[in-house]
Amino acid sequence: MSRRRTTSGGTSSAFERRVVRSWRILLPLLAVLAVAIPEPLARVNAIKNVSSGFANLVAAVGFAIFGPVRWAAVAPLAAGLLAGGAVGPLLVRRLPADLLRGIIALAALGLAASLAWSAYT
Repeated sequence: MSRRRTTSGGTSSAFERRVVRSWRILLPLLAVLAVAIPEPLARVNAIKNVSSGFANLVAAVGFAIFGPVRWAAVAPLAAGLLAGGAVGPLLVRRLPADLLRGIIALAALGLAASLAWSAYT
């Protein structure tokens, strides 16, 4: 896996950089959808997951055709995707909406802090 030296002296993998980039998109998308669609948060989250799933499928197919793929990493990543896809909706349906909103808000603040830290250090 490619690693890049960060300004703080550590290293970050390409996967870690992609995860941060995906959170930059998915949290604001959830916030916009929650305001724009008058549905419960669990349904709005499902809409976000389906729409981003289609976008990720198109990107994955394009990357598999045109980019270098480390096929040994595909199986563990697919296992995590399937496990998260099975457990995530169960948690969203069972958690109270206010608690879920709090968790999402904390994740957004954590992302903002991480981006500020990487930009200014």
